[in-house]
Amino acid sequence: MFANFRGFFLLITAIALANFSESVLSSFWPSNIIPTLYASTPPDPFRTYRYLLAPGIATVVGGLTAGLSVRAIGCTSLQFAAACFVQRVFIGLMATLTPNSIKPGLAFTAIGDFAGGYMKVLIVVKTQLAFGDELIGTGMGVMNLTRGIGPAYALCFYLTILSSQIGKTLAKRVAAAVLPLGLPITSLASQDQAALMQVLGTTLPILGTAVAEPKLAYTAAFRICYYVGMATGLLACVLALFTNDVRPTMTTERHVNLADSEHIMLSLKPKRIGEMHRGVGQHDGRDRIGADEASV
Repeated sequence: MFANFRGFFLLITAIALANFSESVLSSFWPSNIIPTLYASTPPDPFRTYRYLLAPGIATVVGGLTAGLSVRAIGCTSLQFAAACFVQRVFIGLMATLTPNSIKPGLAFTAIGDFAGGYMKVLIVVKTQLAFGDELIGTGMGVMNLTRGIGPAYALCFYLTILSSQIGKTLAKRVAAAVLPLGLPITSLASQDQAALMQVLGTTLPILGTAVAEPKLAYTAAFRICYYVGMATGLLACVLALFTNDVRPTMTTERHVNLADSEHIMLSLKPKRIGEMHRGVGQHDGRDRIGADEASV
């Protein structure tokens, strides 16, 4: 296994980078983006869960599509790279979201997760067929370990970027926006809308700006995370092109141990077994007739 560079190292590395990149699609949408950029009045506690339905259904449909068509479409390496690229495109499009519209994000995540579902099934197929029978368990174990650890590290990485960017830019953006409108500098310690309304000299334009600027700061921070995820995924697309094509191993034949006669008999269809028994009976009958003629 370790001697097969294209069959093992390139495949596992491509899977790790793809999972690292894909995690940004589910890390922020909708659990972080919806409450931060699209908070509703009055608050709707079920809104976030409703926006999970479309990506979830799209993932299942993508996996089903891969299962039905992966053998018929063509080279599995090209399929892997194409699915990875499509998902990276829609990860990049998530960086174009603004606080003014929520519908594009719903469409981008649904299409991106469709490609992700397709890629998940394709990864399993490629991993299982990339190794011999004696190593398939090891290959699947390494693949599952990669798919489990990658998103965990990715979530920490993306949240670090998000918190770092918010810490550096949020206060500066708000101050730069509201101070020219006449808000006293001493009032910048106010942390929420209700407290800001009690500050003497607060006007509706000031209040609107103070509410809008944090959303824009978070939008800019999310954008950086999506760009990082897209760049990492594009590297996975390049590696996917150089992985082995496992389509030649997708046959309708069953591999059995020829030394195990019981296994062979169990693997044969009942009709075929009947034909074998009839052939043996006919052969034995001819042998007996021949023996009788010879004795005469």
